Amino acid sequence: MVPPDGFSRRLCRTGRHRGLGCQWPAPGSWVDGSTALRHRSCSKTGAAARKQVQLLAPQILQAVKPSVILFVDTSQDFIRGHIPGAQWLPRGSLELRIQELAPAREASVAVTCLDGRQATLAGATLRALGYTQVFVLEGGIAAWQAVGLPVEKGLAGVMAPPNDVVLSGPDRNYADMMNYLRWEEALGHKYAPAAH
Repeated sequence: MVPPDGFSRRLCRTGRHRGLGCQWPAPGSWVDGSTALRHRSCSKTGAAARKQVQLLAPQILQAVKPSVILFVDTSQDFIRGHIPGAQWLPRGSLELRIQELAPAREASVAVTCLDGRQATLAGATLRALGYTQVFVLEGGIAAWQAVGLPVEKGLAGVMAPPNDVVLSGPDRNYADMMNYLRWEEALGHKYAPAAH
C-alpha cells in the first residue's frame, strides 16, 4: 500500500504523521524507500474470506441461476454494468439491508462487484450472518464481460436515489448545478453584512 507519489514516505520522514493522528512509527527501511509498506492483515483477510465462499467462474454462475444476485460496489460501478437482474447493495449497507433482499438464509445468493474483491469480503460477511449458499463471481463483472456474457446498465431496480458517491464536476447535471447555485446565493444573503 505505497502511494505512487511517495507522499506518505515524506510525511513519515518529517514526523508529521503523528500530528495527523497516525499511531504507527516510521520504520527506517520504509521511510527511505527500500521496503514497500504492506498491510499484512489485508492479504490475510482476503485469503480468509476466499476460504469461506464458493468462487464461481462466470459461465458456472450463469448456469447456477441463484435466487438473489447482489452487486456490492458503488452505484457508479453498478450503472456502468452489472449482471442482468442484479440488485445494488453497497457493501457498507450489507448487514443493514440484506434481510429485505434475501430474507431466507438458505436462499442461494450470488455476490458480484467490479473485480471480485469486495464481493469476496461481502460473501464472507453473508456466511458469518448465517447464509448457507453464498457464491462469489470470480474476477467480478470484468471477468463476466471478458467472456462475452450480457450486462445490464443503469440503475434498474434501484428504488431510492443513490447517496454513496458525491458527484462533482462533469458528473453532475444542470439541475444539480442550479440547486447548488441557489443554495450558495441564499447562504451569501444570509451572512451578508447588514447594509447601512
